[in-house]
Amino acid sequence: MMRQLHNTTEFLYALDAKTERTVKALSSYIPNEKKILGLLIAALTVVGFFYAYFLNSAVEHVIMRERALAESATLGSGVNELEFRYIAAESAIGLTQAHALGFVDAKKEVYISRQPLEKSLTLQNLQ
Repeated sequence: MMRQLHNTTEFLYALDAKTERTVKALSSYIPNEKKILGLLIAALTVVGFFYAYFLNSAVEHVIMRERALAESATLGSGVNELEFRYIAAESAIGLTQAHALGFVDAKKEVYISRQPLEKSLTLQNLQ
């Protein structure tokens, strides 16, 4: 038969003589033990949820970065294609093309240049 354990505040270990098994018994003198164990389990659960949330957030950011890089590459190739078409169209336009479209040579060439103004307003003039 097993004997009753009633004396310590720690885990108690007893050896049954007949079956040679170790029996663990919680002390009845620690009323806060269940509260502490509950708080520990709750804290571990909260930490687990935060870990899962931040891990999920990190994975989502990596996926969004990969998508942004792929979209950037696609847009870059589109820009390259447009630049190639622009250069090809620019080199195709010449004097013969302009004459074919109905443009004529100017009889008198006029050049426009910007002359600096004689008087200008600066902060030094205001003081």
